[in-house]
Amino acid sequence: MLRLSVIGIGRMSLNHVRVLNELKDTLEIESICVYDVDKRRIINASKSYDFVVHEDLNDVLSYRPDCAIISVPTSSHYSVSKRLNEQEINVLIEKPFLKT
Repeated sequence: MLRLSVIGIGRMSLNHVRVLNELKDTLEIESICVYDVDKRRIINASKSYDFVVHEDLNDVLSYRPDCAIISVPTSSHYSVSKRLNEQEINVLIEKPFLKT
């Protein structure tokens, strides 16, 4: 069973969450967890999709997902992906990668 995290819950990552929910049985997804700094976005998304909420990035790390989709502003790509990479968590970075 797969454990997945989505970091950032903007327009594109909502599509990821929607598709992951649709494929839950097919891909044998145990759980989908979402983290965003804007709690309102998480609350709004939780009305339409099934997922668990991470309170912060440390929650993501302690959850130990099999992989994470990073969909945060470009300026945060490096810092977020670096922390996940240090824990050997596979990542998909939603936009072009920029080290800042």
